[in-house]
Amino acid sequence: MAGGGGLTRRRVIGNAVVVAGSNAAGFDALAAMVPDRVQPRSMPFGPDRVTLLPSPWLDAMEANRRYLLSLDADRLLSGFRTQAGLAPRAPVYGGWESDTIAGHTLGHYLSALGYVRVQARCDRAGERIAYIVAELAACQRARGNGFAGAFTRRTPQGKIEPGIYVFDEIRRGDIRAKRFSLNGAWAPLYNWHKLLAGLLDVDRLCATPGARDVALGLAGYIDSVFATLDDARTQQVLSCEYGGLNESMAELYARTGDMRWRALARRISDRATMAPLCAGRDELDGLHANTMIAKTVGAARVYETTGDRQAAVAARTLWASVTDRRSYACGGTGDFEYFTTAGPHGPGDMGAHINARTCETCATYNMLKLTRHIHGWSPDAAQFDYYERAHLNHIMAQHDPQTGMFTYMLPMGTGAARDFSMPADDFWCCVGTGMESHARHGESIWWQRGRDEITLNLFIPSELQWHERGARIVLDTRYPLDGQVTLFIREITGTDPFTLALRAPRWAGQPRLLLNGRPVAAVVERDGYVRIRRVWRAGDTLGMALVFTLRQEPAPGGGVLAPSAFFYGPLLLAADLGPARGEWPWRQPQPALIADDACALPVRMNDGNGIAFRVAALSAGQGAWPGELVLRPFAQMQARLAAPYLPCIPVAAWTPALRQQLLAATRDADDAQVVDAVDPARPHAMRGAVMCNRLGRAGWITATDMRVHLHVGAQPVALRVLYYDDDVNRLFTVRVNGHVIATENLDGRNPGVFAWHRYDIPPDIVVRRRQVEVSFVGAGACGVGQVFGVQTIHA
Repeated sequence: MAGGGGLTRRRVIGNAVVVAGSNAAGFDALAAMVPDRVQPRSMPFGPDRVTLLPSPWLDAMEANRRYLLSLDADRLLSGFRTQAGLAPRAPVYGGWESDTIAGHTLGHYLSALGYVRVQARCDRAGERIAYIVAELAACQRARGNGFAGAFTRRTPQGKIEPGIYVFDEIRRGDIRAKRFSLNGAWAPLYNWHKLLAGLLDVDRLCATPGARDVALGLAGYIDSVFATLDDARTQQVLSCEYGGLNESMAELYARTGDMRWRALARRISDRATMAPLCAGRDELDGLHANTMIAKTVGAARVYETTGDRQAAVAARTLWASVTDRRSYACGGTGDFEYFTTAGPHGPGDMGAHINARTCETCATYNMLKLTRHIHGWSPDAAQFDYYERAHLNHIMAQHDPQTGMFTYMLPMGTGAARDFSMPADDFWCCVGTGMESHARHGESIWWQRGRDEITLNLFIPSELQWHERGARIVLDTRYPLDGQVTLFIREITGTDPFTLALRAPRWAGQPRLLLNGRPVAAVVERDGYVRIRRVWRAGDTLGMALVFTLRQEPAPGGGVLAPSAFFYGPLLLAADLGPARGEWPWRQPQPALIADDACALPVRMNDGNGIAFRVAALSAGQGAWPGELVLRPFAQMQARLAAPYLPCIPVAAWTPALRQQLLAATRDADDAQVVDAVDPARPHAMRGAVMCNRLGRAGWITATDMRVHLHVGAQPVALRVLYYDDDVNRLFTVRVNGHVIATENLDGRNPGVFAWHRYDIPPDIVVRRRQVEVSFVGAGACGVGQVFGVQTIHA
């Protein structure tokens, strides 16, 4: 699904790149000593100038603030102190913080606290930041060489060693790089980018004493490692995910003018994946989405600080590719974290990639960052049509405002539940970017172009302080529940005219304007904005009315079952399939709409919960199949099963054969082959196990071994086991009648997914037997993985 409602490559990329965006209004004054810096055409007002008013966005920020302050800084710092040779003050957290990527959360945490400190005027956040920075400085002093990190590395023998060993080996020329592993550590350069970004954010937002010094010390250590590498070895190291480390080095150059950081920022670019983008070529198929987006955000900052136009081409090329043909209806991207390749109907066939493992949140977080850069260079409302789509329908959907928790993926498949993190036991990458996302809701609402134009890009209730004009402007709206947006000039000094520019979303058609209650002409200019220029006075009001209509957006691809998404105004709608009680595979028929004009079927309901549309069951040749459907805003369905895509079938194409195809669409091909099965509904069937629970679903787990008996019948059989696919560091053997048939190492790191694993059983093990014993025996320190079902099936 092409994100952004009418975005075209020609409209956004065709504009010549003249200038660059910065990360916050006014901050690039620090970069005056950078001679080849590119001047932005549009800049956002910083969070110190914007106050969020009551709205879902303020609720999300407050829930996030409560979660951030509930965390123990000493537990997040535990690994840093251990790696520095200092005694930890508290035990490390669980989840990814107990793996070799330990420490990645702290950088996100610093960034989020920085925004909360300024946006919410939260003194406790500022105190927490100061404490963390002081602790990191102490770790650096203990090391004596600038190193600061909590990550570790795992040897081929499974031994856990200090992360600094990785870089001792690299200095000696011993480089063992994989996509996400560098000499046994899980993406340590990616990890450092998060830490540097956090330090630089609190330096910029809060002027925290010592933050820039810690960042400079760590950057110096990193530079000393790269100084030992020739070009070939540098590229070998950079073949492992490095986040946006180039962004941090470019930022240090902007703040210090030190050419050392300029050189390092330009050097950190892996040519294997970035060279095509720099040449304007889209060769992203099959690449890891967030890896590519993050390093391209870095390239955007390199362009802004050095004038490297190839870096700008790379940023524009990737942005256009993702928004034009690689985005789902919610604005997210990636199937199992990877950019989609062609489906059965050719390139861009998104219909072939709709499942439970779509839309990694980190990728959308970074796409929003990249959009801010692109908009700063060549402002166009189309960029914020995309931004709003992803911000409203993905970022808001991945957060539970009741608990403050986050999802890793946002599943676009029918009936797939959202798997929300646990407060102290997950710490996925998307928990970190979630912390930041829901602290930053005020950063992209208001922008300034030139000296006398204020741009309203997002319709989020807020108050802007424009100190240069002595102006206080309030945005009042119920958006996205309706399309009425009103600006109030509460205060202003001086009589110089200025322009208010309001984004006119492409989906809304012709807006209506009221100036002080009277209609005025609303001309949507080529860049997608409506502008009013006048001498503004305190008490003036400017209202804009956007028309909300129901619209259908077919997923790119082909075939009579090609799915469509439905929108009401900016809101993605989804069929409500009932309460989520764990991510059970959806076994009901795939819902569909039968009509020549599917948009004519939904009827607005009087619903106390907000926006809802009813689609009557199939009757007289058209309607919802297999029964009545209710469509609701997808972003609000945190606790519901949803179908954000629905096949829309013309009346003449609705045949018994097509009905059978829909009935089979959600079936597991192995279900009909089951010989015997046990699941935790019979908790005592698995001997030696204790009960566990994920997503409301019961399972078995053991630290040593557990076993169960199943029938096998007279024909050859295989074994199927249902695991929770976010288990990590679970090493164990699977045995039948004492014979090892598989060694399993669960390291999939796929939150929210229950996955069946199939194992062949050698026929001689089960010959002349009616029943076999299946056992799971731990082979590592972390025990056997969580098991949620065991089956014997016909081979």
